Order: sequence, then structure tokens, then C-alpha cells
Amino acid sequence: MNSFGCIDQPASVSVHVYQPPAPPSVLSPISICPNTATTLQVQNPVAGVTYTWYSSLSGGSALGTGDSYNTGVITSPAIFYVEATSADGCISPSRIPVNVNLFSLPAAPVITGDLNICANQPATLTVSNPQPGLTYSWYNVAGGTPVATGTSYTTDTVTGPLSVSVTATDANGCAGTAGTATVQIWSVLSSPTVVVIDSTAYSLTFSWNTVAGASGYIVSTDGINYGPPSSGNQGTTHVVTGLDFDQTVTLYVIAINAIDCRNSLPDSATGKTLPEITDVYVPSAFTPNGDGLNDILHVLGNTIQSLEFSVYNRYGQKVFESNNQRNGWNGRFKNKLQPTGTYVYYVKALMLDGTHKVKKGTVLLLR
Repeated sequence: MNSFGCIDQPASVSVHVYQPPAPPSVLSPISICPNTATTLQVQNPVAGVTYTWYSSLSGGSALGTGDSYNTGVITSPAIFYVEATSADGCISPSRIPVNVNLFSLPAAPVITGDLNICANQPATLTVSNPQPGLTYSWYNVAGGTPVATGTSYTTDTVTGPLSVSVTATDANGCAGTAGTATVQIWSVLSSPTVVVIDSTAYSLTFSWNTVAGASGYIVSTDGINYGPPSSGNQGTTHVVTGLDFDQTVTLYVIAINAIDCRNSLPDSATGKTLPEITDVYVPSAFTPNGDGLNDILHVLGNTIQSLEFSVYNRYGQKVFESNNQRNGWNGRFKNKLQPTGTYVYYVKALMLDGTHKVKKGTVLLLR
């Protein structure tokens, strides 16, 4: 009532209450491959509503706004949150979580197959234990374009060491760590060193060292046609027989392996048979030191039919005897090395013409 006794009319105020937007609808959980990124998406976004993305349920700084959000590379399981804000500034009652899980990656494949090959040949490689449902991709260059897919791969011609890798990709498109291997070229064996260790009027004996990795040896007198040594496939000596006086022979030797491309280059030695000796001859010295040269004391003579050969030390003790011209003294007595010094020999020989010859003298043993 005013001063005049009049009553005021009541006033009214209109209040408009805005409704907060509905919580966003998002697909959760989702799974992706480790070390990849994904895009989170609001399902059926509402026009005029702003969507804000966070890494925490409350508070924190916004990661971004929009109907979608790219997470960037994820290396471990993560949770993202999104809330909606209307044009009137009303915020949805809660943030909606989006769980991002990671698939398990396939194990690195193990490569088997032709990891050692001959030069200028292809290599066939395989995955040792392929798993169903996985796709295998082969590479010659890390991070490059696959050169083949499948559980096996045959390379082009290989001329040197070749690095190869293979990755397994599962049905989700996740590729695991690559399995790697290097294709190596087989090395060639070392060549044997050939020497002449004995010569007679009708034969030559050759020898060579053993070669690491060799399964045997082959020999040739012309460098073209090869066969096993006279001492057997794995022997290290060879005797060439049926020769004539003063005949020269070259022997070639190759160390071989079960894999032909590993065979060594040939080494060779040249020897010469003894000249014709119509008399009985005993050298004045010999050196039984195991070097393959002049190690055996022989009675020489090309016209000897049979003989008796004996050697005595300075005490008159017989240290060697033989009735075979091919058998000589090796400087031992009762399998013991005899000392350096002068020894006496005695030879009684029947010649081819029926005559007898006796020869005595001294020989010097040197080591």
C-alpha cells in the first residue's frame, strides 16, 4: 500500500532452467596394436554440443575438442575421457571413459633353411614353426617393401652375405618383432701343401698335410683327371708307380668337402725318379728328422736282384738289417732314436746278371 492508500500490483520474474547435455556415447573398450595410434569417436554427436577429451576422470587440462580425438602412439593400455558441453555452457554430469587395450604381438619368427650356400645360387628359407592365422612377410632391407609372403622364401642368386628378415602379422593387423638371419657363402678349403717324400728308379711318393674341414682328397698327374690317392680317400700320401729312370712327374692334390663348392684349389709338387744305377750305392749321410727329405737310408741300384743289408753302431751292435731293397733304415733301433754319429753298413747283393757284389762303408746319421 502506498501513501495514498493504494495497493501495489505483484511483479513476476521468469527463470529458464537449461538441461545439461546427455553424456557422450562412445565405443569402449577398444583394442589396437601396440606402438600405434587410434582415433576415438563420439557416436551420433549432437549438433551444437562441444566434446572435450581428457586423460583424467576429473580436472586436468583438455587434450583436445571435437567429435573425434587422435590418441597418438600408445605403448601401454590407456584410458581417455570425454565430456559434452552444450551451447548454453552446461556440462554433462560425468566424463565418459574410453578404455584402449593392446593386442598381444606375434613372436619373432625363427628362420631356418639354406643359411650357408654356394656362391651364385639361390637360398630357400623357411619359418621353422609357422602359426595358423599369421601372415609372414619377408624383407631383404629392414623397413623396406616385402619381397615375398608366406612361410617360405627363395632368394635371387646370392653372391655374398645376404641379410633377410621376416615378420608375422596376426588377424588384427599387428606385426611382431622381425626374425632375422644372414645367408652366408661357404668358404673354400685351404689348399694342401704337397711334397715329394721318396723316389726310386720306378716310383715317386708324394705327401701332403691334412686340411681342416676336408672330407678327403683327390689327386691327378695331368691336372684334369682326378681320383682317390693310393692311400685311400682320406689318405695323405700317393705313390706313382710304373715309371722309368729319370722320369719327371707332377702330382696335383685337391682337398674335397661334401659340398663341392668348398673344394680347395689344387696344389702340386714335381718329383723325378732316380737315374739308372748299375752299381751298388749307399749314400754317405742321411737325416731322419721327419721332414720328409732323406729320412730313410736305402741301398741304391737299379740292377740289384736281391740283397742283404745291415747297419752297425760304433760298438759293433747290429741296429738294422733287411733283405728287401725297398726297406731302408729310419735311424731307430728297437723303436728308439739313435744318436747322431757314424755307423758302418754291409751290403751283399746279387745282381741281375748273376754276379755278386759286396760293399762296406760308413754313413753319417744327422738330425
